[in-house]
Amino acid sequence: MPGQETDRRPLSAAQLGVWYAQRLDPASPVFNQGGHVDLHGPIDVPLFAEALSRLVAEDGTTRLRFTEAGGVPAQFAAAVEPYVPEIADLRDTPDPEAAARELIDADMATVPDLEQGPLFRHLLLRLGEDRLRWYYRAHHLMQDGFSGHLLQRRLGEIYTALAGGTESGPALGPVSALLDQHDVYRDSAARKKDRAFWSRVMEGAECPPARAGRPALRIAREISFISSEQFAALREFGVRAGVSWQQVLIGAGVLHQHRRTGARDVLLSLPVTGRLTPAARRVPGMSANVLPLRVAVDPDATCEALMARVASAVLRVQWHQRYDASELIRDLGWPADGRRQFGPVVNVLAGDAPPRFGGVPGTAHLLSTGGTAEDLGITVTDGPDGGLRVDFTVDAAYADSVPLASHRRSFHRVLDTLTGDADVPVREVDVLDGVEWGLVVEEWNNTAVPIGQETLNTLFEHQARIHPDHTAVIFNDEHTTYRRLNENANRLAHHLTHCAGIRRGDLIGVLHDRSTTFATTLIALTKTGAAYTVLDPDFPDTRLNTTLTRNHITTVITDTNHTHRITAPHLIHTDHDTHHHNHPAT
Repeated sequence: MPGQETDRRPLSAAQLGVWYAQRLDPASPVFNQGGHVDLHGPIDVPLFAEALSRLVAEDGTTRLRFTEAGGVPAQFAAAVEPYVPEIADLRDTPDPEAAARELIDADMATVPDLEQGPLFRHLLLRLGEDRLRWYYRAHHLMQDGFSGHLLQRRLGEIYTALAGGTESGPALGPVSALLDQHDVYRDSAARKKDRAFWSRVMEGAECPPARAGRPALRIAREISFISSEQFAALREFGVRAGVSWQQVLIGAGVLHQHRRTGARDVLLSLPVTGRLTPAARRVPGMSANVLPLRVAVDPDATCEALMARVASAVLRVQWHQRYDASELIRDLGWPADGRRQFGPVVNVLAGDAPPRFGGVPGTAHLLSTGGTAEDLGITVTDGPDGGLRVDFTVDAAYADSVPLASHRRSFHRVLDTLTGDADVPVREVDVLDGVEWGLVVEEWNNTAVPIGQETLNTLFEHQARIHPDHTAVIFNDEHTTYRRLNENANRLAHHLTHCAGIRRGDLIGVLHDRSTTFATTLIALTKTGAAYTVLDPDFPDTRLNTTLTRNHITTVITDTNHTHRITAPHLIHTDHDTHHHNHPAT
């Protein structure tokens, strides 16, 4: 990319998502990605700093800056400036490890200026006479997770060459080459083939429901480890199933999702690099993509057979990995809310040979992949002592609805099954430990509640009588009492019975945005004696109408936002504001 600030280029599809998410919360550091590499051995620190300076000079992403031109996000390359890495000598501190963690944590919490930069940082921490920690951080707009691995290997090449007085090999490719490839792909026959492929793969797939509320853009995390012994057993299982151990871990994610939800049509989100050519794999930049992994699960099949099916699906995704996820979501007609993915994320980043610096091997530790999501994330990296580390993450706003500790336990139970007996059927994989088994099977199924002949309707009315001024529903900033909710439900039930002709036993569709009116509608229907089925507004129109047809539903209660989406002969409209006692109108 030319080094003039006037040479602006549009953001790639991968960058746009990060740009708008950062704009949503400018103070969030969640898009900082990075980690550190620990070196135990005779490292020449000044020479290592020189190698870092040369690495930054090669890495065109370090000069990237981001701005808006006429309201459109753009990027440009700032002028080239010499880079001198920072060195912090912590050898004389009481606890060098704690001091290093404090420096790193503080830096990972900073948010760089996207327009002025720099958007990255390298820091050399001296922890002992033969202990050096190289810490690096980069904003996700400039680099993806693959770039971090690429830079580790390249720094090892440069340092080793400087130490030995040899050539360091081919330099990193220019970031402009990566952007040029994206431009060429946008109008290529390959993109049309990829679009047709994803259209076939995703035909009939159900849109995952969005989680309530805005994301916090902060990470909640649970960490666990796979021992070297269990890792060896996983590799043995992969040999038995005819797949790689990385594919076994992805397959474990599919199996975990199936056994926890019962879904036979499993959708996961699979991160990919967006790079297909060898030349592209020597270019740091932001090219990552997240695409759906869709697997049909047969409960009677063996786990080995399921892994073979997963491996085949993973290979197909990799061959069509450049088609942008946001474009695919638009093709599917799913809500383009900027957050939604395809399901839980399984990201296997382990397995690369550790970088070497002269004769000293480096041990890499990933701190952040530079993003967040509303669904569960399972990230596998290299762990200590030849094992693996598994991070379970979710946006902090959804930590209550995505219990990470429970997912951690059940995922490891899946791994235990895979490394146990051979040819275990999928249906026999148990994801519940003793505590959760008792909760689900005994406590939640204990329905012996002394309610006599009471119905849901009379129970609600009883609550409205004894606690009329208690809050029954909270929606955004609105608090509705039991008295008001009951009055509004009575009014609506009267209208449904005497004006709309709804009778006991009728099946009514309810297509409504989440609101107090939605709750009022459901309670009103219980008062009429009718049954109801809730139609999710996030579903495509075709699925809504198919549901109506298959269930012979001819009457739908909806709001004005969705009237045009369905073809039911009888539509009953509700007003959004039930607090003003507005009567619904047919």
